[in-house]
Amino acid sequence: MSSPRPLEATRPCAVERTIPDLAEALEGAKGFHQFLWSIRLTTARANAAELAGRHEDTIIFAETALADAARFGRPKYDCLVRVPLTKALIATGRPQDAVEVVTRAVAEAERLGHQPSRWSALAALAEARSALGEDEAAGDAHLAAARSIEEFASGLSDAHRKALLERSDVAALLS
Repeated sequence: MSSPRPLEATRPCAVERTIPDLAEALEGAKGFHQFLWSIRLTTARANAAELAGRHEDTIIFAETALADAARFGRPKYDCLVRVPLTKALIATGRPQDAVEVVTRAVAEAERLGHQPSRWSALAALAEARSALGEDEAAGDAHLAAARSIEEFASGLSDAHRKALLERSDVAALLS
């Protein structure tokens, strides 16, 4: 598999501009913090590449993060990086692969009981099912994502609930 283009070779977004500083800080980290930060940084790179529309780079970064998450037993990061990977697979014409990837994220998020991972994965599953023309399954996943948000939001203070519900990604899922 080829290496992704250096982030400096393309027009960096705000997230990408912070990556060199984070990578430098990672160099000095030791032990547990180093591998945990490494997974987080690679996941951020996958998300940044996806936001920039560099789908092949997203796939490469996501696969690296998945391997690290598996090697170090970090299932939450496995879930998180499957979302940009799913979007990249859809964008590169591989919606069936996307469904397989994100279905694992949904199952793991449910096992962990982590609602933010669950609704993100369910939203990505809805996109993947829609790309396959499976409108009913896409609608079911979308509805499950909205319910997950509502369940999570019900346990928050008024101020935190308001902030969550005003986020554009959350508002889109609830509409």
